[in-house]
Amino acid sequence: MVAPASYGWNVALHEAVPDGGTVDVPAHDLNDQVDQESVELAVDSDVIPEDEFDATFDVANEIVTVTNMTGDTWDEQSNVYVSARRKPLTGENIGGGDTSALEARIGTLEGQVATMSAQLDNHEARISALETPAARR
Repeated sequence: MVAPASYGWNVALHEAVPDGGTVDVPAHDLNDQVDQESVELAVDSDVIPEDEFDATFDVANEIVTVTNMTGDTWDEQSNVYVSARRKPLTGENIGGGDTSALEARIGTLEGQVATMSAQLDNHEARISALETPAARR
């Protein structure tokens, strides 16, 4: 499994967001590979606990709508930061579970690695032979 990457988006508020209010955060690279359960939020330098906000992902429109449930107002000009991890690359998340093309590509790459390893071993043997005292004469 490949380690998940992270997504991150932010917006500067043009107006205050009271408790219960929402703000739309543009998310230009939002896609269905985002793990929506992994969302984290910060306002300016304050990390907001997960029970004090709600985030709704609109993948089609590339927007994350965040609801303020902190009991406080987020001030105008505050910066709202949203992050989420990418889903891990597994068969379920790639091509609806059809991983045959990916598995074929992995097989090709493994073959290329084996060929390169053999070539490297050959080069190392040549270098070693050249470094022997008899070869230096």
